[in-house]
Amino acid sequence: MSNSDSLAEYRPGRFEWGLLVFDIILWILLAGRLLDPLFLDGQLLPSLAGAFLPGALLTLFRRPSLGTHRLCFALGLLVFLIANGTINPQEIRGALTNWPWVAFGIAVLSLQIITGAWRWGILLHGQGIKLRFITSVKLLTIGFFFNTFIPGSTGGDFYRIYKVAKGNKALVAPVTTSVFLDRLLGLPALLVMVLTGIFINMSFIGANQDLAGMAKAYATFTIGSAVFFALLFLLSFYFADRLRNKKFEGFLGRALLQAVESIVVYKNSRRTLLYVILISILSHLATFVAFLAFAQAVGLQGVHVTIMLFLVFAGLMVNFIPLAPGGAGQGELAFAWIFAVATPGFPENAHRAAVMMLCYRLGMLIYGAVGGIIYGVSREEITLEKSTQKVKSTP
Repeated sequence: MSNSDSLAEYRPGRFEWGLLVFDIILWILLAGRLLDPLFLDGQLLPSLAGAFLPGALLTLFRRPSLGTHRLCFALGLLVFLIANGTINPQEIRGALTNWPWVAFGIAVLSLQIITGAWRWGILLHGQGIKLRFITSVKLLTIGFFFNTFIPGSTGGDFYRIYKVAKGNKALVAPVTTSVFLDRLLGLPALLVMVLTGIFINMSFIGANQDLAGMAKAYATFTIGSAVFFALLFLLSFYFADRLRNKKFEGFLGRALLQAVESIVVYKNSRRTLLYVILISILSHLATFVAFLAFAQAVGLQGVHVTIMLFLVFAGLMVNFIPLAPGGAGQGELAFAWIFAVATPGFPENAHRAAVMMLCYRLGMLIYGAVGGIIYGVSREEITLEKSTQKVKSTP
């Protein structure tokens, strides 16, 4: 079947039709300004209404629109942030003036790739697959390219699976398991950082009513997630056989079974999972150091380093929600709002926090570009040690 035939038969799903209904509601609300120019005054409504138009048209013409919606959502948020002055050229110029701090922060972000390769290598080794560390680094860097420049957030994961398992079908399942678990176990480490930030800043947070409400929401989500992960590991280690015999339907059911199947592989090597979480915490700490450097570059004021621990990871949690590609726009908005709430006596911190996130985004773009270059020039085949090939080839 040709590509044109598949597009002609494409039928938008319920979620895409739901987005179209949301688009129509936005346009109706925007039309209300014809009667009252002050109706829902602000730039957010027109920015989003205009941004969602391409995705809505694709849905009407029965074309895939989810990726377009996500991309345009990011563009709409960035237009909004620029239009209302949250992101302004003056603050960007100020950060560039202090370029050594920006360069240092971006250099520290490279530890995300190094620790990511280390973490993934441990997961692979737990299944008898030994991959050269430098090869893991290359694949992780290429993954940054796919995740940064191509719509979606899993393109780099699929590339890793394809390259390592290429030519050996017996490797597909264990490599997929390692990549899936690599993603899954990143969240507990992030939650640990947020909860630690709340705990060591309880007095400061309690004195700020808005910040206290936000911290309670984060703490509730963190504790709820901790309970979820505890139950997930319990099910994986002790009830996996029963779950396999049940029929799981729908995306959530299949995702739960995939998570259980991934974790149960390491039932007899639980230290591996602990090491992976600890390395993830190390990776997040490196990211935190990078943000401290960005804070110096933008001239952030009135924020103690311990307060930064909570604010930075609270903002990153919002940035990692898979709405816009790479969290573009939503991360800048979250940082601006969170720092404005935390430091009401320093209104300029909202603008500077948004630029901090832009510095982080610049680092991701640079490493993504490096990954693109490696992808373009590298033609090497992935080779595994002979001693591990026998492990892979057994069914």
